[in-house]
Amino acid sequence: MRYLRTPVLGVDIKAGSPRGKAAPKYSACLLSDSGEPEFFDGITLAEVLRIVRQMSRGYLAVDNIFELAKDSRSLRRLVASIPDEVKIIQVTGPPGEGVPLRKLARDAGLEYDGKPGSLESAKLIAELAALGYGSEVVAFNPEYRVVISKNRSVRQGGSGSARWKRFIEAAILSEANRVSAEFDRAGIDYDLYVERGPGGLKRAEFIVYAPKESILSVVREHEWGPVKVHIEPSWKKRIEFTKTELSRRPRPIMVGIDPGMSIGIAVMDLYGRILGLETLRRASRSEVIETLAQYG
Repeated sequence: MRYLRTPVLGVDIKAGSPRGKAAPKYSACLLSDSGEPEFFDGITLAEVLRIVRQMSRGYLAVDNIFELAKDSRSLRRLVASIPDEVKIIQVTGPPGEGVPLRKLARDAGLEYDGKPGSLESAKLIAELAALGYGSEVVAFNPEYRVVISKNRSVRQGGSGSARWKRFIEAAILSEANRVSAEFDRAGIDYDLYVERGPGGLKRAEFIVYAPKESILSVVREHEWGPVKVHIEPSWKKRIEFTKTELSRRPRPIMVGIDPGMSIGIAVMDLYGRILGLETLRRASRSEVIETLAQYG
């Protein structure tokens, strides 16, 4: 078959389990337009992730995402560790709607002998993903959060005094003003939530609607002096699979929103019946939309 220009790494567990005492081993197959498939047998998860980071873009394909992580928390850490341009695909489809790997391979016209072993399964997984089978595993929203807060590693005599607290709050305010000015200058869209204090700000949180590379061109993470700047993904409340979300047929709704540090949301149907009342703290636009999508 002719492979995609975008690299695809198919991975299948060979031995062990993420939930076991011994670290699991994996088989992997890398497809690209450079020629023949490249195989890796009996490698660790760390080695799988090293290959993924070298790809820098493309697809990491599996038949069961929890062959890579023992639970949702571990899965979030795994997703955060790979490049933004690498998408995770579960070729068998979303939970509850999954199709066995061998049936998918037969439907796609892929050849294999008998029951495929781990290495051959990795190749089938990669080929299915290259043909467009499967659902993307989505763990976080498209925006990022830039949080400016007190650097807790900084200590000074009398640090509990009102004067020291005002100094910290003034430093956070100054850094927040600098970052917002840089975002404005770069034309980067953002929302800003702040917690005010007598001396300035106790905390500032930017929700930035831009790729991480664009954010890093403006602001870098650091823990210098009294202020800490941290950049983190905006995690979804639950792991999502694209086809599950797309299969829903929304109903018309009416929505009232009261913006602020805590966003109040009221949802009604077209007959004026209350469907839900929600309060979201420091919510991004994606989180508001995700909440509304639960109703219609």
